[in-house]
Amino acid sequence: QAEEYFDGDGWKGSAKEWELEVLVGLFDDPLNQAQTPLTVSLSRNGHHAVVGTVVSGKSIFLQTFVFGLVSRYTPEEINVYAIDFSAKMLSAFEGMPHVGGIMYENDDDRMAKFFNMLGTVLEERKQLFKGGNYSQFVRVNGVILPSVILVIDNYANFMSKTNNQYEDMILQLSKDGVSYGIFLVIAAGGFGAMEIPSRIGDNLRTVICLEMSDKFQYAEALRTMQIDTIPEANVKGRGLAKAGERLLEFQTALCFEAEDDFARMGQIGRMAEAMREKWAGRRARPIPEIPENPMWADYAGWEEVGKLLKDDRHLPIGYNMQNAAAYGIDLSKVYCYLIAGKARSGKTNLLKVMLKSALLRGGEVTVIDFNGEFAGIAKKESLPLIDTDEGMFRFFSGLLPEFKERNTRKKKDIRLGMSDEEIYEDM
Repeated sequence: QAEEYFDGDGWKGSAKEWELEVLVGLFDDPLNQAQTPLTVSLSRNGHHAVVGTVVSGKSIFLQTFVFGLVSRYTPEEINVYAIDFSAKMLSAFEGMPHVGGIMYENDDDRMAKFFNMLGTVLEERKQLFKGGNYSQFVRVNGVILPSVILVIDNYANFMSKTNNQYEDMILQLSKDGVSYGIFLVIAAGGFGAMEIPSRIGDNLRTVICLEMSDKFQYAEALRTMQIDTIPEANVKGRGLAKAGERLLEFQTALCFEAEDDFARMGQIGRMAEAMREKWAGRRARPIPEIPENPMWADYAGWEEVGKLLKDDRHLPIGYNMQNAAAYGIDLSKVYCYLIAGKARSGKTNLLKVMLKSALLRGGEVTVIDFNGEFAGIAKKESLPLIDTDEGMFRFFSGLLPEFKERNTRKKKDIRLGMSDEEIYEDM
């Protein structure tokens, strides 16, 4: 029993100094006639590979590992993401405040947005740490940035079904992730071209080895020829792992005592519900997705839109389809914008979104509408509405003095040799 754990009401206790370590099973140490805890420590041992043959218990091991994480640490301390291309044992953790998302086969769109988000997190942390690393940052500032843990069950199937398109990103994370608080725990059949390739496997510092076919496979997976003991065969969750400098047999623990895997997942699900009810703080950053029916009120209140509105140039109008991030027109580069499309494709709605966004920016908005479609919104927002030729003539005539004054200033900036960006900043 860990000192820090979720007891149904909250997370009790806290580590004296930062670590990322959970109990996952028991070692059998016949030499010392003892059974000792098997822990997985990401803070000490970095990325982990969990390898073993089919039906050796890799998915159960990952389930126990994630259970240990969410039981011991709060959502402000860890954010967990999972890619489950195996038995969907990790699906029970969906909805926990620690869990930003779990992806399965055919979740192509979510997968693309997730890895795009992860790349953004990596770059943000590189800028923030300025040459330092995550453990140093946490020692100085505390855990104000959560550790990010990516768990992948059945790596070979994941790579095959996604045509290896994320392998370069996994490689980058395997090299740089630990320094920026992003940890990988990958389950596979072993190492090699059809499983975890060597260029990634070489960066996974710690290997947990469940049942293999023979002694040579154990030796290859554990990167040692000194295999003095072979785990008992056909026992799910039984394997070999390092205890200091020694290799010992271990047995994976189960999250709950239950009749079967399905019943155990039900218990985890109920625990997830309790955690959602009790947790009122910041949740894990969700995998970005575009709402099926986006509404302006929700969009305008979104944190990402608020960031765009706080800068000096963006007019938020929608979502970036590639990563579901807030998209805005860059007004430092675009000053005339044409919307084209067939009937009922959303042109009028987009104009209304631009109008509302411009008002949020504090801009001066004028509506020119000869068809009456914007009369209602212009009245509601108390905006000047031009609906006659005479009114349009007066508007542009009144705009000329302002235009001339700004044009004179811009020409002066050009003569001073300013770049386009410098001119925009000056204006």
